[in-house]
Amino acid sequence: MGNHQDAYYIRAKMMRNHEVERLQEAAFIVEEHHERYDGKGYPYGLMGSEISLEASIVSVVDAFDAMTTNRVYRGAMTIEEAIQEMKNGKGTQFNPLVVDEFLRMLEEKNNKWD
Repeated sequence: MGNHQDAYYIRAKMMRNHEVERLQEAAFIVEEHHERYDGKGYPYGLMGSEISLEASIVSVVDAFDAMTTNRVYRGAMTIEEAIQEMKNGKGTQFNPLVVDEFLRMLEEKNNKWD
């Protein structure tokens, strides 16, 4: 595992050992949210329905938020650019059903991300 992967493993382990049961039960989401729908993600190389719906949802929301937020190494994308990236990753990086529902909900909010 690389440093990025190690960090998620450690976070999931911390959650599993936490005194709050809900955090213990949600540790799998932290572990799986970098899995890709096409199986090219990490840490386990899960694909399609092997990835929990919860982790698939977090993956989409996390990616969209990262795209639309300024970073030290790049500026934020516009909402329209991020939507196109989500569409481009549908079925490969992201669960297509989750992307469709996310974009539908975003459209209901007039594409406002706040």
